[in-house]
Amino acid sequence: SGEINELNDTVDNLRSTIDTMQKEAKEDSNERERLNVEMGHLKTNLVEVKKKESELREKLIEQQALCTSLQKEVHDLNDEVQRNSAAAFKRANDEEAHSNNFAERNSSVLSMDANGSSKARDREEADGTIIMLQQELYGANEAIADLKLALRTALLEKTDGDSRDNIP
Repeated sequence: SGEINELNDTVDNLRSTIDTMQKEAKEDSNERERLNVEMGHLKTNLVEVKKKESELREKLIEQQALCTSLQKEVHDLNDEVQRNSAAAFKRANDEEAHSNNFAERNSSVLSMDANGSSKARDREEADGTIIMLQQELYGANEAIADLKLALRTALLEKTDGDSRDNIP
């Protein structure tokens, strides 16, 4: 009878162990299922993030190309303005020289304005001021373009860093 009690205790212990193991197996199975579902969501999110990143990179490339094109156009237009300003300045000088020659031949004096300066001299000063302001504007536009490019680069690097940090 002692052996039977011992065997019964062993059977009870084994049943208890089996029950515990079955509960642990069920918990592990539930946890595995939860992790599989979470992994599925993460994969979906990763695909969406990669798609968005690809779209943003494509837009960045387009914007950089547009920016480069616009910078070239601005540069070309500034060159044209410089040429036109130089031509206008030269034309004004030529007109002044012609006016001076004409005035000397007819013994007349250049007309004076309220300040007592000649109109041609005022025009020369205005043309010079315009040229100087155009050069400053060109420099400012280049600085703005450089700042925009630096900002885009910094944002892209931050976005890349953030997306890498979020990937498991």
